[in-house]
Amino acid sequence: MGGPDPTLLEGEETGAPITPLTEIPRAMRERLANASPDLLREFKCLALNVYWEAKGEPLVGQMAVAAVTLNRLGNPRFPKSVCEVVWQGVESGRANCQFSWACDQRGDRPLEDIPWQRAQQVAYRAMFLDPFDPTNGALYFHAIYVRPQWADEKARIMRIGRHIFYGENPTLPSLINVANRS
Repeated sequence: MGGPDPTLLEGEETGAPITPLTEIPRAMRERLANASPDLLREFKCLALNVYWEAKGEPLVGQMAVAAVTLNRLGNPRFPKSVCEVVWQGVESGRANCQFSWACDQRGDRPLEDIPWQRAQQVAYRAMFLDPFDPTNGALYFHAIYVRPQWADEKARIMRIGRHIFYGENPTLPSLINVANRS
């Protein structure tokens, strides 16, 4: 608890078999090499969230997790930076974490090379190229195998892969299945 490992967000990637930025597409690598430290930190927070919340999901599911994270930036109920959104509630304990991986008390450093590379590409696309939102503005999601208490108070928008996405208003139209896997 207490937030991310500081070395994780400072670019210190020694000791873990994750893809360095030299292994991702050149245009992406160049843009990130010229990014401010704050922007690079925001990018890494988004990539970590995509990795840990959706690394086994189809591409549209990973884009959906990125979209929910970014959608929260425009909502007054949430913090105003990607990293603050990702780590919101960590200081208060597991029950208040917005994203389960942030409070699972395991290491947060990505361990799988290909999924980490893909998560970085999804985060890059969401932040710099195409803010595609397959969730139609969702602010919340959960895995299909859990049923959080808050779910009945939100509008169920759709299912993408193994996640169900929600908005604020429970009177909105219900479930749409996208890339639904059993």
